[in-house]
Formats: sequence, structure tokens, C-alpha cells
Amino acid sequence: MTLFLHSLRGTYSEFLAQILARCAVWHTRFWTIFSRVRREVAGPPGVGGAPVPPSAVIALPPALPAPVLTPPIGTEGDVLAQIVAHLEFFDYAVRHDPDDWHYAQHPGRHYNFHFRVFTHSIRLHCRVDIADASRAAWLLFLNDANNRSAMTSFGLVEEADGAYIRMKGMVAGTYNRSVFAMVMDMWHDDLDMVMRKPKFVEQSGTDGVGDTVPVPVTVH
Repeated sequence: MTLFLHSLRGTYSEFLAQILARCAVWHTRFWTIFSRVRREVAGPPGVGGAPVPPSAVIALPPALPAPVLTPPIGTEGDVLAQIVAHLEFFDYAVRHDPDDWHYAQHPGRHYNFHFRVFTHSIRLHCRVDIADASRAAWLLFLNDANNRSAMTSFGLVEEADGAYIRMKGMVAGTYNRSVFAMVMDMWHDDLDMVMRKPKFVEQSGTDGVGDTVPVPVTVH
């Protein structure tokens, strides 16, 4: 009987050891499969709610360098030289005045003008002296010229020694050959409006009847 119980105890111990060994194997397999499924469902770090490594949160892309504004090429003297060359191509003769205004004179055109180079613009001025005429008629004419001009502003200036028309234009920015050529075309067209002015009607005699009297225009 004692021998039977000893034999039974040994068999039970071996059986229990086998069960524990099998449980350990199944536990290892289950944990391996579970870990693999969890990685496949979660995806790479930072996607689908998976924890993001601290280094991914702290690391930032390198800062871009601040933009550097390139200054305009050439000085005012270089721009002036280019404008003078452009005007001379159109047969203008340029005279340099001490006040930084320059006088452009053309042998075949009825108008000459002053210009000056600034840092961010080029200014054009033209003065047209007029003889005595109806002030209201000139204002009406210049108002219409302002409405039809492409780039020029017209104004009537009255001084003690006489009256004249002042025409002003501006080219924004520095010199550009194609832009300046287009501006000169518009400038010429606008100045031509003064040359094509209508004949003003003035009172002559004592009868109060209006006669058509041409008013001379002198361009400076």
C-alpha cells in the first residue's frame, strides 16, 4: 500500500510538471501573437493613437533663414545715365542743371520738358506758357485733358508775369527700358493734347459777338 501511494505521488508530480510546462509554452505563444497583432493594428509610432516617442515631440525642423531684401541694382547716377542714353536715342539733347533737374530738348518736337531721378521714381515736368485768353475756357479744356490723359496731370498756374500750363508725370520705380519707352509714348501723347487745343472764342469789339481768335502757345 505504501509503495502504491509513493508511485501515485510520483506520477502526479510528473503530470503537474507537464501541465505547468505546457501552460508556459502557451503563455509565451499567446503573448507573442498578441504583441504582433497590437503592433499591426496600432501602426507606426504617432499614428492611430500609438504613443509618440519623446524625441519626436521635442525635435523641430531647422528654422529657415530670414529673407534678404536685395537692394536695387545701380545708383541714381547709373539710372540717370541710362535715361539720358534712352532720350538721346529719341534725338533729345539733355542739359544738366545744378538743381538736379535735367532739361530734355528735341529739335523736331513742339515740347521740351524737365525730368529728375529720385530713389524710387522718375518725375517729368513740362511748362507751356499761354497768352491772355479766357480763364474759364482754359480750365474747361484742361479739365477735359485730365480726364483723357494716360499719365499726365494738367494744371493752370497764374502768376504776376503771366499764366502757364503745368504738366506733370511720374514713373514709379527705377529705370526699365521697356517701361520707360511705354511711358515716353504716353507722355508724348498727353503733351500733344495741348498742341491740339481748340480755338478759344473771345469777345472782340463792342457788339458782344464772339469771334474765333487763335491763342498762341509757347512751350518751354
